[in-house]
Amino acid sequence: MISCIVCKENAKCVKDKESVRKMNIQGTINKLLIGIKQKGRNVKLDTKMYYSERANKYITKYLFYEKQKVENPDGEETEKWVEIDSCYGRAKLLKSMVNYYNKIEGEANG
Repeated sequence: MISCIVCKENAKCVKDKESVRKMNIQGTINKLLIGIKQKGRNVKLDTKMYYSERANKYITKYLFYEKQKVENPDGEETEKWVEIDSCYGRAKLLKSMVNYYNKIEGEANG
């Protein structure tokens, strides 16, 4: 029987499946970033780590930005990174990115 890479138990280990699931989510996030870029939008992802006393561990906050043209008080147009969404899980980030992609897809078709 094949053993788990993480805990050296049997092949049906939940930890091993969890690491595979995370890799699949990251791959989908990367593909969505490429797709959004191909639609002509300039986006980026950022992460910040915070210590949660309630959870007694560090947690990661994912930030999703788009470069947009904004007008300063002088009346000049400049480009600025504007936060689209922020969340605390990759699955929620993926959902937010899919919603954003569908929104820009609808704008292109509508």
